[in-house]
Amino acid sequence: MGETTFRQGVCAYCGNIGEVTDDHIVPRCLWPGRVRKDVPIVDACRPCNHIWKSEYDTYLRDILVNDMACAKNHIAQKVREKYYRAAKNNRSIMARDLNERAGLVGLQEDSGLVSGFALTLPDAVKRNQVIMPLIVRGLHLYYLRTALPKDTSFKVGRVIEREKMQELIREMNENGGGYQNIGTGDVFQFAFWPRPGDPYPQVWVLNFYRCIRFVVAIRASILWETNSSLIYYNTLISKSGI
Repeated sequence: MGETTFRQGVCAYCGNIGEVTDDHIVPRCLWPGRVRKDVPIVDACRPCNHIWKSEYDTYLRDILVNDMACAKNHIAQKVREKYYRAAKNNRSIMARDLNERAGLVGLQEDSGLVSGFALTLPDAVKRNQVIMPLIVRGLHLYYLRTALPKDTSFKVGRVIEREKMQELIREMNENGGGYQNIGTGDVFQFAFWPRPGDPYPQVWVLNFYRCIRFVVAIRASILWETNSSLIYYNTLISKSGI
């Protein structure tokens, strides 16, 4: 493996100016093997790329592949082997968090009966409030060619109910949005659309392994300037559902 080459630039995640290197917005560790060539890449400073975001990248992998929604997804389960190796060697932060702070939640059937229990980890919820905005910052810069300011506000939530996802798809189509597959979309795809008149006027949906979806609404002083970027964006995005 060759040495990392640094250059001067602006970090896509923290906005600091200085030495930067290439960073894959969607973590490479989410793929079981070779990373797709069309994974978008942005400039990232040394702390973000090699220390801070790197830790979040592997934590995201471990969150996703251990989620019940991915239990029958063959790609996620293949990637899960990386988690097992990391946990065995005490290199998985999430595995340590599970051992120290995991709780139990009841699995309730439609009848109201509890059929079993699953582990829940508050740390994972908190980290997702950081991870998803990081990914959106990168996607915004790469596709809309505009860096989000440091004071941007994000609202992050998970979409589980099918009805909610269908509602979001309708909103996307009504507002001229669309979606983009990375590779085949089996590991990652995302959707984007404007939400005129809303305090959070942009919406992004991040879909991992076609099983786990997060919706990220953003509010920033610079968003009004991105309207001119939508023409560029729409040349890349396929209009459809996600």
